[in-house]
Amino acid sequence: MDGCTRLGPRSHLQNHQSAPVAAGKWKGILNATDEIPLCVQANGGEEDCLYLNVFRPKIQFSNLPVLAYVHGGSFQALDVGPRESADYLMDEDVVLVEISYRLNGFGFMTFGDKVMPGNFGLKDQAMALRWVKENIAAFGGNPNSVTVFGGSAGGASTHFLLKSPLCEDLVTRAVSHSGTINHVWSLFETEKVKSTTMNVVKLTGCSRKDNEETLKCLQEVDAKALLMAIGQAQQMEAPDSIPYVPVIEPEGSEFAFATEDLSMRPSTKPWITSTSNGEYQLFLHYATTVPVSYFQNMSLHLGGYLEDLIGKHIAVNSIKSEGSASMERAYVPEKLPLQQFIVAMSKLYMDSGFIFPAILNALKHEGPKWMSRMEYKGELSTRDPITGIQNPDNVAGHDDEKFYYFNYRSRYQKIGPKETPEDYAVSKRLIKYLVNFAYYGDPTPPGSPSRWNQFTGNEVLRITAKGDYQADQS
Repeated sequence: MDGCTRLGPRSHLQNHQSAPVAAGKWKGILNATDEIPLCVQANGGEEDCLYLNVFRPKIQFSNLPVLAYVHGGSFQALDVGPRESADYLMDEDVVLVEISYRLNGFGFMTFGDKVMPGNFGLKDQAMALRWVKENIAAFGGNPNSVTVFGGSAGGASTHFLLKSPLCEDLVTRAVSHSGTINHVWSLFETEKVKSTTMNVVKLTGCSRKDNEETLKCLQEVDAKALLMAIGQAQQMEAPDSIPYVPVIEPEGSEFAFATEDLSMRPSTKPWITSTSNGEYQLFLHYATTVPVSYFQNMSLHLGGYLEDLIGKHIAVNSIKSEGSASMERAYVPEKLPLQQFIVAMSKLYMDSGFIFPAILNALKHEGPKWMSRMEYKGELSTRDPITGIQNPDNVAGHDDEKFYYFNYRSRYQKIGPKETPEDYAVSKRLIKYLVNFAYYGDPTPPGSPSRWNQFTGNEVLRITAKGDYQADQS
């Protein structure tokens, strides 16, 4: 495999809340073999982080389909992974591109105006895909066959990329695992993100007479100091949520990515979306990080909480009220002890925050579409032992597919250096679906030994240890 290529040299100041800039030219040979640095986040990182990893088979091919990966992390953290992560996909005849992008407040703060419209992290992704369009042929890739794929925030990102007018000629098809535009953490009201941003402004002492001067001040704040303010503002404004996420931008914004609700924008491009049967494990893990009083208060005001949750998908107040009452009857039909209440809410959160948005978006999608559910609990997972989330129900974790596309074993010391036979078999099947999709626009093209039917309302492919089978969504 070949190493990484740089997306663009950026100055210290440019990397603060501005649209991405294409890479400049250089003389001679650029050494592009270093690992991509983390983008600034709570556990470290650098501002100079906008790079691409590009991998191709050692045997030189041309016009291979391109797989462009967007990592997850709630738009706040993580990265593309170690270089050896590409090992599994490099057994296939594809070109793999791994995209880095700005995170948390560095990538998603907004003033709600054209001065700082937000969505810089998504714009980084779009700029990366523009680079792919213009340069990937030199690496043996087909610029007209680019499949974006990712999970969690990466899944939401690929859905955004599929729908954004900015990427109309850059994306051929998309795969979204455990994330879509309408997931509960994927798209916030602009005013909500703006409110947190203004707390950052106060904490950095950057309040000025107009937003242009305020932005200039923010761009001069040291990255560590700005990161500290970003974290403090989150605690002030929304300690129990993810505050820096995509928003709808004002019309006419520079390098505008989303000036409308992109979930409503039609697309006829092929799309795969998936969930796991253990998405709720995230909620159970989250429950250990907040005071007990948070859930006690939620229990006392459950109707209002559920209306807010439904409001992510339904705008009519009467329907929201009726829906919240129905959800309460279904998930919490009676007064429960606190621990049982938390478990019930975790199941509700999975269905309303993950399953329902995936189904809703699949039903609305006008192009070819497929849906799957990850039900295989392997050695690698976002549940224990990777994150420490306990998994008594023996279910797959949030965005577990990534552990079967990529070799992340070197990152986790609690597991062995080699995958189990079951993990290996699941990995091979998932990669086959992905590569088929990249080649043919269909995960099981005609002539395949089994068929994954398109989604029309019920058909879901269930990924299990013993094999994959078609079943109704239920």
